Amino acid sequence: MNRVIIFTLLIFFFACKKIQRPVTFITDSVNYKVILKEGQIPDVDWDPYLTEIENDFIIEAKKSGVIIPEKTRNKLRHLKFVEEFSTPKEKGVAATCTRYSVYDQYISGITLTNQEKKWLSIEVLRPALENYTKNLNENEKKRKTYELIFHELFHCYLDKGHLPQNYDGVMNPVLDSSSRRAIDHWDALVEEMFSPTYLSIIPDVDLEEL
Repeated sequence: MNRVIIFTLLIFFFACKKIQRPVTFITDSVNYKVILKEGQIPDVDWDPYLTEIENDFIIEAKKSGVIIPEKTRNKLRHLKFVEEFSTPKEKGVAATCTRYSVYDQYISGITLTNQEKKWLSIEVLRPALENYTKNLNENEKKRKTYELIFHELFHCYLDKGHLPQNYDGVMNPVLDSSSRRAIDHWDALVEEMFSPTYLSIIPDVDLEEL
């Protein structure tokens, strides 16, 4: 009898191990800056689905008293899915907020002057995102995608970095595919993200050092 029980438990144990979902970790390339010696600010190129997420980000921020100026939104020229990043990134990066600076020279009187123009770009690596969400249903995929895009918009729009290691939230430096926080507790997670406490502990980006 004991042998039968042990055998049954072993079957159950290995069956559970077999159906466990593989865990995928993704990160981002935060505060990456590209300096261009010449060029023009590009036309706006926003993916329709990512545009919906951006609109929701603005709404959620406003609910918490965080206002994103229209001039800041206008700086975001690219918000799109890509098959590969415009500039090489390390392995494991699924999305990036990139700050571009373009320097144009013009003559003012007898002086040659450099004028800096700035714009932002968010690129989401489609293969990495698909791999990150491949074992989820459609609603779960949506929430995990929202978490990633909110993360990048927070970097770009608020000039903020990542949460310290002893805190948990959307602005963690590494996102875990097995975490269900964005799926089960989305409203609380977003409210926390824009709270005065989290805004105070997430460091500002030193734009001069980028």
